[in-house]
Amino acid sequence: MPPAIDSRLLHVGGRVRAQRERAGYSLSGLAAAAGIGKATLSELEQGRRNPTLETLYSLAGVLGVPLSGFVAEDGRQGVPIGGGTVDARLLEANHQPNGSLVEVYWLAIGPGERRSPGHGAGVLERLVLVGGRARVGPVGREVEIEAGGVASWDSSGQHVYASAAGAAGVLTIINPAPTDSVGT
Repeated sequence: MPPAIDSRLLHVGGRVRAQRERAGYSLSGLAAAAGIGKATLSELEQGRRNPTLETLYSLAGVLGVPLSGFVAEDGRQGVPIGGGTVDARLLEANHQPNGSLVEVYWLAIGPGERRSPGHGAGVLERLVLVGGRARVGPVGREVEIEAGGVASWDSSGQHVYASAAGAAGVLTIINPAPTDSVGT
C-alpha cells in the first residue's frame, strides 16, 4: 500500500497546477522557466513532494504570483513550507484596499544559509527576530540582527537568510498592488 499523501501537500500542488494552467504553461515549460526538473514539478503538483522555499519562490516569480498564492488555505490555517535551512509557516495573507498584498509568516532559520530568488519589483520584506541571531537581506548588503531586532529590505533581488545556530521570527512580505498594463 503506498504511503498516505499529506492533504497540505495536495493543497499546495493543486494551487501550483491551477496557477500554471491559468498562466498557460505546460508542465515542461514552467519547469524550464523556473529552473527546476519536470519530475520535481510533476511530483509537487501531485502532492508527492514537499516543496522547498526556493522551488516555490522560483515558481511564484515565473508565474507572477505571491508565495501565499500557493500555500494559503481556506480558514487561514498555516501551511508549512521549506525544509532544510529555512522553514516558513504562512500565518496570514491580506489584500489591502489599495490592491497590495501583505503576507505574514513564522520563519525558522538555520543553522546554515539559504539564498532566496527575488520576488518581483517593489516587494518589501521585514523580519522581526524573536530568538537567536541571523544575517538577512540582499546579497552583499546583509545585516546581522539578534532577538528583538528588526531588518527590512527590498526583496526584488536575491537575498539571504542565514544563522549559525538557528533563529526564529515573524517575516512580513509586502507585495505592491498590481500595475494596470492596459494601454502601455
